[in-house]
Amino acid sequence: MERLPLTRVFDQLGDALAGEKITIEAENITNIRVNSRTSRHRGQFGVMRGNAYAVIDIPYRYVLEEKGDKSKRIRR
Repeated sequence: MERLPLTRVFDQLGDALAGEKITIEAENITNIRVNSRTSRHRGQFGVMRGNAYAVIDIPYRYVLEEKGDKSKRIRR
């Protein structure tokens, strides 16, 4: 994976990434397990150690925008 020089790097405790597709790179990936997301969908959980790096390849297509009491889906 190529690291882009103009990309912001979040390196503080508690920083998070969210997107449709996230690419990861690390020296060691452990504790990989399958967890239940919904009744029909499953997700994976794991821990990356040693020069861990992640990049959002595809951002979320829809974003919830709050206006007053109503939430509205907008397409990016």
